[in-house]
Amino acid sequence: MKTPIKIKNSWSYGLVFFFLLFIISAVFFEIWEFSNLPVQFFGAMFGVVISAIITLFLLQGQSRQEMKREAFVKIFEQKITVYSEFTEKMWDMLHNEKINEEGLLDLRTICFDKLVFYLNNEQIKNVRTYVEKIDEKNLDATLEAVSEITELLQNDLNTDDEKQHLESEELVLLFKAFNR
Repeated sequence: MKTPIKIKNSWSYGLVFFFLLFIISAVFFEIWEFSNLPVQFFGAMFGVVISAIITLFLLQGQSRQEMKREAFVKIFEQKITVYSEFTEKMWDMLHNEKINEEGLLDLRTICFDKLVFYLNNEQIKNVRTYVEKIDEKNLDATLEAVSEITELLQNDLNTDDEKQHLESEELVLLFKAFNR
């Protein structure tokens, strides 16, 4: 019993047949000279190989860029979550006027469990400076410190867009606007 010809093989045979037919007709009708045929064939093959290599490099570069972009997006999303949690805790502490050791310990826990992984040395120094200004007896100083930390974190998320630059003074004024 004969096995039927597979479609995949028939395409291959057809391609080879038409390639040979093209070469034979090109030589027969003197489109190409037989003596130049190997040079032209190898020149065409060389062009194909160079094109394939260039395409390979371009695709590899594109893949690397895509992987970096995906990693950046994941880190950015995590930053938003951590920054939001930290600022929410600060503003909640301020809103409920629970500016005490317990509130600061909660902030410290979030800071060292999550926040420090996304801050550079300068940002850590600035956060430390502002946290040192938090004073349970001086609500205005605490409000200013919380606003400065919020500004620092929010501006870290705004990579290049200066239009969205947050100013701590505006946060202080906004917070005070709700106290009537």
